Amino acid sequence: MKRILLLNPNSTKSVTERISKTAKRYDQPGFIIETITCEDAPSAIETSYDELMSGKAVVDELSKREFDAAAICCFSDPGLLSARELFSQPIVGICQAAVNYSALFSRRFSIIASGGSSEIDSFINQMKSYQAGERLASVEYLDTGVLGVTTNSDEISERIEKCIKDHGVGAVLLGCAAFSGLSEKLSAKHKIFVSEGVGPAILTLVSLMNFRESNKGWLK
Repeated sequence: MKRILLLNPNSTKSVTERISKTAKRYDQPGFIIETITCEDAPSAIETSYDELMSGKAVVDELSKREFDAAAICCFSDPGLLSARELFSQPIVGICQAAVNYSALFSRRFSIIASGGSSEIDSFINQMKSYQAGERLASVEYLDTGVLGVTTNSDEISERIEKCIKDHGVGAVLLGCAAFSGLSEKLSAKHKIFVSEGVGPAILTLVSLMNFRESNKGWLK
């Protein structure tokens, strides 16, 4: 059995529980999916310093674990580049996975963030780093912060409707792992791709591991 680690790079266990619940929908034969809280990380990742400390916690946690692949379950993908430098196993971030998957459903996409307007530039720069800057139609924000995200999807649904009406998008990315558990309901309601990235990350890792198995001659 191949082991996939889902790392919550903040120390808030309620977020880990939401990630774990979402992950169960993506169980794959031959794979064990384990969700882990980075205990030494900040309780929420809302500043550059939080992201720096979270990235270190991710690398430290991975160094203690046996795994075949891993996903970093925070939309800023903290520690992703460092982890890829240090470990040979496939490692993805939920943001990059969601961005890549969204391209299969829509040329343009919007992001709904848990934070405020001060985060917009960070999202724009992140999308540019993933070669998706031209695809980003808009960034909406709830101004709740990570720990203020609830399972009430009504306000998020209103923002999705606004993104569809104002920008014609066929995909909306929920820019925080704390939104885990809402995407399936929202996708069904609005008939577009909605994701916080947990599902796309798992499916990307499964695909990468299967690809490696088929290309052992040049992939290690």
